[in-house]
Amino acid sequence: MNSKALHPFLFKQVSIHSLAAFRVVFGFTMLWEVYRYFKNDWIREYYIDPLYNFTYGWFSWVQPWQGDGMYYHFAALGLLSLCIALGLLYRISAVLFFLGFSYVFLLEQARYLNHFYLVVLISFLLIFLPAHRYWSLDSFLFANRDKNVPAWCVLLLRLQLGIVYFYGGVAKLNADWLQGQPMGMWLAERTEFPFVGHLFTEKWMVYFFSYGGLLLDLLAFPLLMIRKTRLPMFLALVLFHFTNDRLFTIGIFPWFAIAATTIFFAYDWPLRVTRYAKERPWTVGGASLGVAAIALLFHGGLSLFPLIVGAATGALIVTSLKNNVEEKDLASTVDPWKAKHHLVVYSLACWFMIQVLLPLRHFAVPGDVNWTEEGHRFSWHMKLRDKSGKVMFYAIDPGNGDKIKLDPKYYLTAWQYRKMATRPYLIHQFAGYLQRILFELKGTWYAITSDTQTSLNGRTHQPLLDPGVDLTKKEYYWWKHNDWIMPLTHTKNSALLN
Repeated sequence: MNSKALHPFLFKQVSIHSLAAFRVVFGFTMLWEVYRYFKNDWIREYYIDPLYNFTYGWFSWVQPWQGDGMYYHFAALGLLSLCIALGLLYRISAVLFFLGFSYVFLLEQARYLNHFYLVVLISFLLIFLPAHRYWSLDSFLFANRDKNVPAWCVLLLRLQLGIVYFYGGVAKLNADWLQGQPMGMWLAERTEFPFVGHLFTEKWMVYFFSYGGLLLDLLAFPLLMIRKTRLPMFLALVLFHFTNDRLFTIGIFPWFAIAATTIFFAYDWPLRVTRYAKERPWTVGGASLGVAAIALLFHGGLSLFPLIVGAATGALIVTSLKNNVEEKDLASTVDPWKAKHHLVVYSLACWFMIQVLLPLRHFAVPGDVNWTEEGHRFSWHMKLRDKSGKVMFYAIDPGNGDKIKLDPKYYLTAWQYRKMATRPYLIHQFAGYLQRILFELKGTWYAITSDTQTSLNGRTHQPLLDPGVDLTKKEYYWWKHNDWIMPLTHTKNSALLN
């Protein structure tokens, strides 16, 4: 790679305004999420009550704080989120937030969420971005008010979000989704949806949602990068995320996705919105109130963050409609060539090589990824399959062959059990935990087998794992198929639309 050839494209000077706005949005989104964890008592439910936590491979040493430590940890995350939003001691706050949030992410595999993984990635990237040079307390305290940044700082975030959208679409290219499931099952349960809920049992509506979501994900990135198609795609995505927030329980993601997607607009879009608001306050105010009202209607109640996101979105939309917000560099100069630019180019190349290849790994593993779960995580497979199941474990005495029934519900919370029952990697890990418990009690290493029954997208329940396999004798492979995972034999789904 000739890094100098990319120099004019990556290191031209552009307005910092959109990057600063992204920092503010990220910080306040995380603050809102911390507030939700305290309000809903999720800290106790997810990290204090469980007797056992499903850990990630190399991070088994990551354990919850004792006593009230988890409450203090989340309080610290809230404070760091506020510091990021305000741009106070930004670099230190960004590093500490990344470490603190990654710790929470690694505590519990059964709590894996795609948008939490996205938060980990973005919080890591923000460490290296000079997003605190404007609209920040740092710029006021330390007199650093540089209004320009290298273009790669903004392009980095655009590409990262583009990968999320695109691979979200790639994941939908499977037989069930293309035939209307599990969307048909989900919509049939939500006929109370405002105005159009009574149509949710119609086949054409199910296909509209299935294929509409597929096309939006696949086309979002390229159409957001093109000025003429940016606003129509943004409008479609706003409606898409509003709808998702009402249909599904996916927390902060719809609102953060809307706010974060503004990074695709002109580098100085916040400045343009501010100027237009001064020229036409009633126009911008009316648009802000209108979109905010629609946001709250979809959200199903008054909530501060959706209200703010809706109002800001309305202001951006009306400004874009009136002024045709165009990509334009405020500064035409390019940073002089420096040796450190090599490091930037190669670091970006390595980062995106991982981001592009990692979500593709499941294509190298035989079987339906939605069934086997092999390569499902870290691949932006977002809300596209419906699984239910149950599992029972049996301990076999190596001396006399006696079988002891072990009910996992005795050791796990209800939400942990529900998640584990359909995830082979969690069942495998829990089998090892049961074996260790029995060894401590009886001084004997028991074989651990399982009896699993799982349903995918409305199919008849069938065994997920081989019931005759001692799971403690098997290694879980992350990059190839595990032969003790049973194939999906009920390939025809009786729930599919005809």
